[in-house]
Amino acid sequence: MPFHRAAILLLAALGASCGGGGGGGANATWVTDAGAYDVLPLAPVDTSARHHVISGTEADMIADLQAALQDHATGGIIVFDTDVDVTLHLTQQFYIPYSASLETTPRPIVIDGIGKVTLDGQNATRILQKGYRIDLTVQNLRFVNGRVEDDAADGLAAESGAAINVENWDGRLTVINCSFENCVCTEDGPDRGGGAIRAAGQRHVRLSGCTFLNCSGSNGGAVNTLGCQLTVVDCTFTGNTAHGYGGGLDARPGHAGMGGIGGAIYTDGVSQNADAPRSVLSRCTFTGNTAGDHGGAVFNYTIPGSGSVSIVSRCTFENNTVPWSDDLYVGTSGALYTQGADTSVVDSTFSGNFAYYAGGAISFHTDRLSRVANCTFSGNSVWYDEGAKDGNWGGAIAEYGAPLYISHCTFADNRAGIGAAIRNDVNTWLKSCVFSGNLGTRQWEGHSVRITALDGGGNVQWPQVKNLWPGVDDVPATATVVFADAQLGALGNNGGPTRTRLPLPGGPAIDAGSDSGYPATDQRGQPRPLGVRPDAGAAEVE
Repeated sequence: MPFHRAAILLLAALGASCGGGGGGGANATWVTDAGAYDVLPLAPVDTSARHHVISGTEADMIADLQAALQDHATGGIIVFDTDVDVTLHLTQQFYIPYSASLETTPRPIVIDGIGKVTLDGQNATRILQKGYRIDLTVQNLRFVNGRVEDDAADGLAAESGAAINVENWDGRLTVINCSFENCVCTEDGPDRGGGAIRAAGQRHVRLSGCTFLNCSGSNGGAVNTLGCQLTVVDCTFTGNTAHGYGGGLDARPGHAGMGGIGGAIYTDGVSQNADAPRSVLSRCTFTGNTAGDHGGAVFNYTIPGSGSVSIVSRCTFENNTVPWSDDLYVGTSGALYTQGADTSVVDSTFSGNFAYYAGGAISFHTDRLSRVANCTFSGNSVWYDEGAKDGNWGGAIAEYGAPLYISHCTFADNRAGIGAAIRNDVNTWLKSCVFSGNLGTRQWEGHSVRITALDGGGNVQWPQVKNLWPGVDDVPATATVVFADAQLGALGNNGGPTRTRLPLPGGPAIDAGSDSGYPATDQRGQPRPLGVRPDAGAAEVE
């Protein structure tokens, strides 16, 4: 069940992550092939050669599906047959058991709800549990009201995965064109969660064309994975919550470490049992997700030294939050937290995200190379106080030490005490970026950036004077930055899969970018000119 052209594209992206062209120093590396990171959605599996047909009354369907899932002799393709919409009201979970025969050959199973079947846990039970060494594909199904309680006596192993839970390591999980709504895991804790889906040690977890609405878990309000290669394409995550608190078990001395990580997705390691050490988010939308500790939409941790790669492409992150806490040092990464992987974020929009402490949109906590290109950051923030002229840092991005290369990005109207656009460290490079209207509140700190970044050329910054401190110049983003107002339009649909902010035609951002090592297309997929200077910022206007 390949991702059409995905394998070729991801191999290209992996190669690109280790190099790149352009100026900015002998060791500089920039994204020059943004389109290579795009992954297309999965087509549903062909179910014409079916092994089991599920039909009849509601009671018949429940009994026949469970029997089919336990049929080790055939397993295979299971298809519902109904002309009308059907809801199966469950009093116990469906279970796909392990068999000793699977030691040498994984068991492939496909469940197809044909777009007409809803599995309802009635806020009382998990819906589906997958056993060891099973390759499971679920498609065209709706999962609602799955629930696992904080009760070791309820028989639902690992209080995680209220819709789909993977019982043990090995196997694969693919979910295509399914919806998940109001699926909840109630227990707080550092190693549990996934209100809709929890998968451990799978060689590959693939989610394509799915929606996740109002799901909740301690870590990963919608999805929680451990040690799996993860690919998520064309999925929508809305209003999901990581309800735990205190972060990971070893997060900080004196802290409870009871979760609250990854409002929509929690990824802990992608290398332990994976086909490839990689996580990919492509063409996804994250809106209004919340985490109690960090990673308002997505938490992505990979094991240092594993050579892991993380890719975010053509995604939208909007109004995700890590709200105020009575602990000053939590509340980071309103949209995306990434650590340990070679990370590339391309062709994406981050707007209206908030984290109390740092990284209103993204926090990079990594010892590996990170790159951001063709992205728009608009109206993201951390806690700030104009009246007290105080606030925290990294309104859009908080970066901590490892090399970070940011090119052809637009930072507009972000808010923080320090670094309203970027709380950068000494290894940050900037090329062909636009900074406009970013508000900082601390007098003696940089407002657009914390410190002047290493210079790839072609950057435009405004205002030159600190917003709340007349006569005090802001820290220049780079040594050769041009101070000028790019006169950006409002965030809007200007073509392409994500929203952008277009500069005024003929304004100072036009033809102002570096003419070395730039992507062939802009954030919208529109071509940039060859052989001449492109525009600065995420969108090419002329």
